[in-house]
Amino acid sequence: MAELIIPDIERRTGVKFDYVPVLLGGIYKLTNNRSPAEYLAGIKTSPNSWKLETQRFIRRHNIKTFRKNPFFPVNTLQLMRGAVAAQFEGILEPYFRAAYHHMWEEPKKMDDPQVAREAFTSSNIDFDRLFARAQQQDVKDRLLKLTQDAVDRGAFGSPTFFVGKECSSAKTSCATSRRQSSRHTRRQAGRPAGARLGSGICDHKAKRKTLWQNLLDTTPAADILAGLPNRIHEVIATHVAEKPKHPAFIEAGRVWTYRAFTDAVEAVAADLTRLQIRPGDRVLLASENSVALSAFVFACSKLEAWPVVVNPRLSLREIDQINVHSGAGGFLSSLVSPKKRRSMHRA
Repeated sequence: MAELIIPDIERRTGVKFDYVPVLLGGIYKLTNNRSPAEYLAGIKTSPNSWKLETQRFIRRHNIKTFRKNPFFPVNTLQLMRGAVAAQFEGILEPYFRAAYHHMWEEPKKMDDPQVAREAFTSSNIDFDRLFARAQQQDVKDRLLKLTQDAVDRGAFGSPTFFVGKECSSAKTSCATSRRQSSRHTRRQAGRPAGARLGSGICDHKAKRKTLWQNLLDTTPAADILAGLPNRIHEVIATHVAEKPKHPAFIEAGRVWTYRAFTDAVEAVAADLTRLQIRPGDRVLLASENSVALSAFVFACSKLEAWPVVVNPRLSLREIDQINVHSGAGGFLSSLVSPKKRRSMHRA
């Protein structure tokens, strides 16, 4: 999907992207990496997280033509050799646009030679001549070299964008690449057009603070909001999928991992359901700051109910007024300390 927004970036920034064919499987092998489908396999929330990220990207960039390919993943070796052959023949751009079209707009099983032949022929690509060229040794050697070069620069996946000496990885960084390319164009004023934007990667962790600051400085508020989760409980979905055993909270000496916290949220949501809390209900929570309070807030979000969090140090009269004014259908005060509960009972 990143490819769909690149033409607009090129038009607005005046920078030309230089597409570099690589073997993704080769990069994984050389870097001892695996595809997300492999290393996230078995994680219950992973499919939902990936689906959510895809939907956000589509919505943010108003993409209308993308279709999920039911044959994915496919073996792309011959397609990538074809890309190198097309590069040698000076027709890389029409070739890869045709390939993307038949993979992601009118999805086909593009590792089937006959299917690929019919698809490229329908896009006015001379399949027979190009793929005969793709079998020649210089094409194979060139593809291997491009793959090795990407790894030597630090690549471990694709897509990746280089802008000058800066780089961004994956489709979610396209907005960052767009802003960087705009700044790069201004810095390179007077130089020939067509600055190289290639495929590869660098140490993105070292750039994280700078890129995030650039995001805040240059991205319209609407774009930032469009990329945020729709509900509070979705905030940690990516962390649960990618690092479920990583500490999320530490309270009173106990470490809550993202997985353990998510399990707690599920349990609280089940309890609230048994209490007949339904979408749209207000639930008043009188609680001190705690992991338990967070679990209740996330559980309410999961049920599409509205948590009304109040300070337990308020008087009972004040809490009751908030309860009435908010129209809360539930009132939970068990999340306060024993000392506070005793004072509330005395009041």
